[in-house]
Amino acid sequence: MRLIYIPTVVEYLHRGAAACRFFIFQWTEEIIEHLAEHDVLPDEFERIVQTSATRSQCIDRPPTALGYGDDGRLLYCVYELMDEITVLPVTAFEKGKGTTMKKTAKKARSRPPSHPP
Repeated sequence: MRLIYIPTVVEYLHRGAAACRFFIFQWTEEIIEHLAEHDVLPDEFERIVQTSATRSQCIDRPPTALGYGDDGRLLYCVYELMDEITVLPVTAFEKGKGTTMKKTAKKARSRPPSHPP
């Protein structure tokens, strides 16, 4: 049995409405397998992106959320926003494990657009 963290109303109000957003995630077998290589579950990824108070969105980098996985690791979750609520996961990795944001941004830019028709 896996437990999923769901913020309480008090936490939601304390952190602010912007800290907890609703997204629809578009999962592919490829990205699920890729996250598994980094020992990250789709549920962890979704929770971090939806509840992270630390999000970055730069012109030269894909959007990133920073949060703790179920096992306590500090994880970067990198994704693409297809529209205001649709997220395409790209990758996730533990902070300080050698993957740089520049490599991740280059990989995301080199992929063909995957917007739905």
